[in-house]
Amino acid sequence: MLDATSQDLSENIKQSRAVVEMAHKCGVTVVGELGYVAGKVGEGAEPHPGEAAITNPSEARAYVERTGVDVLAVSIGAVQGRMDGRAKLDYSRLKQINQAVSIPLAIHGGSGLNED
Repeated sequence: MLDATSQDLSENIKQSRAVVEMAHKCGVTVVGELGYVAGKVGEGAEPHPGEAAITNPSEARAYVERTGVDVLAVSIGAVQGRMDGRAKLDYSRLKQINQAVSIPLAIHGGSGLNED
């Protein structure tokens, strides 16, 4: 799992590509991340400060093509840490990202989700 989301897109791609090249030589799968899953209140939120950055489908396509990651972790409204109320996931955005890339997607941050 590689998280270079604190970098701009170009640097995220550069760092991710370097990790993918090394990992694939060893037969290791790489999960890259694009977008940012922020924390909300309470336990577990502190390491994830700031505002969420929702994953852009066209950036996701470019990121996957240029890095060669095996799985893409995306931000669609999930949050880290405890929260009041429910998270609102953007299923339309998830569908757009899924159509833009041809690899499995992962969603980090399960706070505020119900079983549905």
